[in-house]
Amino acid sequence: MIQYTTPTLQDVEEIFLLGKKEFHWIFEKISWDHELVNWYIKKHSPYCFVAQKDNSIVGFQLSFIKNEIGYMGWICVLPKFRKNSIADTLLEMSIKKFKANKNVKNIFAHVRNDGICVEWLKRRGLCAIKQEKFEMKLSIT
Repeated sequence: MIQYTTPTLQDVEEIFLLGKKEFHWIFEKISWDHELVNWYIKKHSPYCFVAQKDNSIVGFQLSFIKNEIGYMGWICVLPKFRKNSIADTLLEMSIKKFKANKNVKNIFAHVRNDGICVEWLKRRGLCAIKQEKFEMKLSIT
């Protein structure tokens, strides 16, 4: 059974390693390091979530708020756990948390512009508002 919780600082290393393995395609553009993961968890833990099975992290969502905007950042699920609605649940948890915060006026997601991520988010109620070469900016409807 998958359990969903808010990550703690003890989870930084496991989240970092999972992200390092799964986000290898973006390292030339964006830094993925312990400091970044630590920043999300220290400063924005109420908007970050992990999915765990047998006490191991199998997925995560790292998000934050800035200037009345909820930013859905990194979302990752181990390949062998995909197709089990884990990413859907993590996304729903983030959106629900943002909507519960009366200071959040908009919710954005920046994703790679490969079609897969964009279509997955659109099917979940986000709409494209800006398209760039490598990423798509989406907003909750």
